Amino acid sequence: MAEAISGIHETSALGLLEQAVDCVAKLEVDQVSDGCLGDELVRLRRSIDRLEAEFSRRLQRFERLRGHVADGAASLVAWLRENCRLSLRGAATRAGVARSLASLPGAEELFNTGAIGFRHAAVLAQAVAEIGEEPVAQAGDILLEAARRLDPDRLRLLTKHLRHFVDPDGALDQTRRDYEPSSMGCAWSMGCSTRRAAHCSALRWRRLCGPSPTISATQHNAVRMPWWSWPGGNYSPVISP
Repeated sequence: MAEAISGIHETSALGLLEQAVDCVAKLEVDQVSDGCLGDELVRLRRSIDRLEAEFSRRLQRFERLRGHVADGAASLVAWLRENCRLSLRGAATRAGVARSLASLPGAEELFNTGAIGFRHAAVLAQAVAEIGEEPVAQAGDILLEAARRLDPDRLRLLTKHLRHFVDPDGALDQTRRDYEPSSMGCAWSMGCSTRRAAHCSALRWRRLCGPSPTISATQHNAVRMPWWSWPGGNYSPVISP
């Protein structure tokens, strides 16, 4: 009985949500001022991100129940592509968020409350998958604060710096797979560049956090997250002396 009541409530809530979307779609925007439109755009984007969080929460349980298998799909990603009109990348990203975000303590709460957006959640989930749960959790305070303040692209750069520090060989292999240069000369050049990048990233992270990804509260307050001051076009963090 309780499950039936819960199911009815869920259906009613989704029905109200669809009605609200219909109402928003009927609003005229031609006479709205630019200031009001800007406010509406921000509110709509935050609502979309919160809905993505609810999608992820349900997708997590759907996979646990193997709903895609019962529906005849070869994989969760295949089911998402077929039923949710997603691209391969979009489906894989959402599957990754549902599987990995919970491994970073506090990340799901920020996502569910709208404190971070979907793309931030995707970057954090990708970091967990690439680097591992333990090192990402050790740097969790830094990463979550960064997710609140940085755009997703710069957050991704920060997670890459962390991977270069924790797993430089894996970061190099990933870069090789991503670019797959066609000539040995390009491969050698790219490899040298990536090794230099890994070395620089490790140095930056050590200056921020010491000999491990763990950072104390005292260090955190002293550093004050200097990568907030990254200028546009220059993606090297400005490290405070």
